[in-house]
Amino acid sequence: MMCTPLPRLCWPCREPDDVLDYAFDVSAALADVTDSVTSASVSIMPSGPGELAVSELSVAGGVATFWLSGGVAGRAYAVRIEVSTGGGRTFEWLPGVAVDPALATYPVPPPPDPGFGPALAWGPFASLDFSAVVNSGLFPLL
Repeated sequence: MMCTPLPRLCWPCREPDDVLDYAFDVSAALADVTDSVTSASVSIMPSGPGELAVSELSVAGGVATFWLSGGVAGRAYAVRIEVSTGGGRTFEWLPGVAVDPALATYPVPPPPDPGFGPALAWGPFASLDFSAVVNSGLFPLL
């Protein structure tokens, strides 16, 4: 049996100054089960200063929405979307987005980091800041 690869998911070209929201519907992956999204994250490849950046991730129902800004003209990016569910399922998608090559100055410089940058996370504990928690020594931290 031979597997046919699925077509690559891509968003339309963007411009370097764009700050746009992108929505990704993950509900089809959950259609046959009674499960819900409990955490999500988005990261970008390549990464580093001046590259495409992600901000403001949220999930409502089965739709993950996040904002992308910046990027280098002429560069194609992979956006890694990872979703976990209450039932223990994990899904990953890698749609692409390019910054308009018509605006590029050639040669396009290499990225600072060719790999994925830090992920922006959404979930029950993603926005909690535990940096001020101090252990008095009387109680163990769990």
